[in-house]
Amino acid sequence: MLDRLSSAVLCVVDSETGGAYKVLDEEDILTALPGNWGADGTDIQHALRILCEYGYIDLRFSDAGTYCVRSLPKGREYRERERADRIREKRELRLRLLAVFFGALVGALLGCLPALLFVVLRMC
Repeated sequence: MLDRLSSAVLCVVDSETGGAYKVLDEEDILTALPGNWGADGTDIQHALRILCEYGYIDLRFSDAGTYCVRSLPKGREYRERERADRIREKRELRLRLLAVFFGALVGALLGCLPALLFVVLRMC
């Protein structure tokens, strides 16, 4: 499992390269990262080294913030699996929320039933 920055860098590299070698600058990667990560060139270099060691990308050369890199099939599979996991987690959360809602609704109805019976029987 990758950390958030490495996963985001893998996403950028995969979307930019598409499996073919491409020269990317640190600035290209930093600007493509979603949101405000607060990352700098050292963080990008560290993330690329980790991705290369784990076999997610192939780093042909790096020189002063310029990288010739491509994504490998393992990296693309990781990205697809991560996307599928996010979709599955959202679906599970939705099902849990529905179960909690309907469970609370049934519990409230069952809790009100004795009081309702008491009022009805008292009126008769």
